[in-house]
Amino acid sequence: MIMENGVNIERQVGESAKVFLDDKKMGGKNDKIENFEDIIHDGRLLQDDQRSSKMARICSATTLSASESSTAVVASTPEPSDTLSTRPLSSASTTSTPTTSLNDRSSSSASNNSNSPLLEAPSSFDLYSLPHKKLLILSLTPIISSLALVFIIGFGFDYKKLLNYQWTCGKVLLPSLSRIINLPIERVLWHFGVVLHAGLRPIYLIQAYVLNLRVKKNVSYKWLIKFLALTSLVSGFIELLFTIALTIIGERESGGLHVVFFVGFIISALINFISSTLCFRFSKVFDENSKLHPHFRTRITLIVLLLLFVPTIFLFFVLYWQECIRIAYEFFAIFEYLTVLVVYGNHLMILMGLKNLDCKVIKE
Repeated sequence: MIMENGVNIERQVGESAKVFLDDKKMGGKNDKIENFEDIIHDGRLLQDDQRSSKMARICSATTLSASESSTAVVASTPEPSDTLSTRPLSSASTTSTPTTSLNDRSSSSASNNSNSPLLEAPSSFDLYSLPHKKLLILSLTPIISSLALVFIIGFGFDYKKLLNYQWTCGKVLLPSLSRIINLPIERVLWHFGVVLHAGLRPIYLIQAYVLNLRVKKNVSYKWLIKFLALTSLVSGFIELLFTIALTIIGERESGGLHVVFFVGFIISALINFISSTLCFRFSKVFDENSKLHPHFRTRITLIVLLLLFVPTIFLFFVLYWQECIRIAYEFFAIFEYLTVLVVYGNHLMILMGLKNLDCKVIKE
């Protein structure tokens, strides 16, 4: 449209100039000459408009390419410090502006990255890291596997030493756990599992203590939760000591000490499980994650079973040793097996509750 208007104005200018020359030769005036100056002025304005529109197209194309480049830079830098200018540019500065803006952006992004804490020299680093799954496998798998192997080897190969043997009040059909783990081969396997378990047990006891201290905000008696967390930590270490003592001193070495160690083992385990479960119930982890509610109910169920099994064990123990009721020893042995399974089931639940925590050794 602009080109057509330009052609028309040029044609009018030519005709007006011709008329002007003819009129000058004739010495007269013509009405067409009156608008000659206006036509010339319109022609100049049109030429300026053509130059401006051409320059605007060049500037818009340059700005578009620069904005595309800036989009690429923004995608690669997390926090840009400036933006590209979209003002109309002169033809002399059109080609240099995107390069300058990109250079400024790269330098600003480099300065941002230099100030970023991720690229700073770390004040500390990990000497060793033990993920939660590895801790779970390494701490419980050895002792549970050795316990299973002890039963398989004992009842499979050494059954003559375990079944139908003579004891205080006559023949016993089922052996106690202490008798099984103190046979020569079984003893080696059991000690191997206990050593690995005892070496890693303090790690998740400390992790559980740290988790139990993270109490949710709306608890008004936080001092009680902190006391229970400390109780859980101390009772956990005491239970570990009794586990080692039961491994070293069996029923054959000293029956009296073995009974004392077993009672201490059960009581410390109960205190540890109850205090740890109560702390877990009022922790931030439980409050923020509804998926842990079934986990909490499982822990409560195991504690209730342990509270039922412990008095049952002592009842049948007294019936055998004090009243010499022979069949009571078989029930004592059965509930002893179940009690040990429940104890390590509780340990498994405690470890599963620590799945968001990893063990790390950090050097400052």
